[in-house]
Amino acid sequence: MPQQHGWTAGFITPGLPIKTTFDVIFRDNFIVDNNHKNFGPPGSLVSGIPTETVILIMSVDDVIIENNIISSNHNAGTVIVDLANRADASKNPNAEPNPDRLVILDNLMFDNGNKPKGGLKALMMVQFSKKGPDILQ
Repeated sequence: MPQQHGWTAGFITPGLPIKTTFDVIFRDNFIVDNNHKNFGPPGSLVSGIPTETVILIMSVDDVIIENNIISSNHNAGTVIVDLANRADASKNPNAEPNPDRLVILDNLMFDNGNKPKGGLKALMMVQFSKKGPDILQ
């Protein structure tokens, strides 16, 4: 299996001519201890992704996440959100904001979310939990 360093994302970048992303496949990856600092340029859409998030699906359609090992990632294993999650991203009226037709199957996910960050940490506190999920939607 390929080793993943850093995070993997499928998302629409506002302001660019392409308004859709679809037919994305994350398959046969070994994603363990992805607990690195966010390397996105300050002020960019990427810089707003919480550190230690492994797979981010934001407004992408027809995604398959299959046969991966996703483990020991501090924030969350997989996060699925729409464009409304980011105020600067949701301003684009031509981009369809919702992720549709996502399939997650035959993955081994464990020990993710032990040190949640940002909004995920706040969500876990509201639920009286200190641990985040393997999958957050």
